Amino acid sequence: MDFVICNVTDEEELDAVLAFERRIFGGAAFARTGEYAREKWVERLAEGRDLLLYVRTGGEISAMAFARIGADGNMTAGPVATDARYRRKGLGRALLDELERWARARGVHMLTLGAVESAEDFYLKCGYAPLLFVQTKPPHTLEALRALSAGCREAWSFDDGTDIRLMLITNGIDRNLQHRYDEAFPGCSTQTVFVKGII
Repeated sequence: MDFVICNVTDEEELDAVLAFERRIFGGAAFARTGEYAREKWVERLAEGRDLLLYVRTGGEISAMAFARIGADGNMTAGPVATDARYRRKGLGRALLDELERWARARGVHMLTLGAVESAEDFYLKCGYAPLLFVQTKPPHTLEALRALSAGCREAWSFDDGTDIRLMLITNGIDRNLQHRYDEAFPGCSTQTVFVKGII
């Protein structure tokens, strides 16, 4: 299949790719805030557009992968999406390969991304390892989150008194542990995320 990987070059192109994201993910994409808000992508576009990628197939946007570099020097990808008509044709793999190539060239050591359940097998096939990400707020505590994860190693944690996050190294995708967190901590958010070391 013929396709071209493109970099977003201006706000009009950015808006077209974000409209594609909304079409793929629906209402959830409209509510993007924080690091995933449109304003943040506009800032990153001004800084350098090489991490705002999309694919054109037959003149239309068929896939996208946006990424950002965190304060720790590692890369976080998201959103990553492929139109259902173009899945299993190498577009998603080509976008990840491009992000990984960029990361290697600039000394980035780790790429992290979140995934919807339907994409999890794809990331496993691409060599990404699953972790369980848990996020909550007080009155829950980091200590209580850790107590429920007995037997899992901690990748990292964060607690600033208003936002509490825990990343756990699991043996594969652990839906049972994810459901235990959802039940034990009302209002918490859990997601399987994927990481890959960049050599």
